Amino acid sequence: MTGLDDARTALERGRHVVLVTPPGVEHAAAVWALAPMPALVVCADAAAAAEWVAAGGRGRGGPPPAGGGGGAG
Repeated sequence: MTGLDDARTALERGRHVVLVTPPGVEHAAAVWALAPMPALVVCADAAAAAEWVAAGGRGRGGPPPAGGGGGAG
C-alpha cells in the first residue's frame, strides 16, 4: 500500500490495514479518520505516545486507564 487512498479502499473492502511507521503526530487527525476503533499506535517513547494521545480524535484522546491498563490481578 502506498497511501491513504489505498488504505481507505482496503478498509472499505473489509481488509486489514497495518501502518508500519506512524506518520508525525501533526497527521494524527488523518490517521484517526482512517483507522477504525480500536486502533493501536506504537510509539518510540512516552513523549511521542503522549503527543498522540493529546492529538486524539473524538473518543480517542484522554488519559490512560487507571492502573495503566495492565492485565488481571
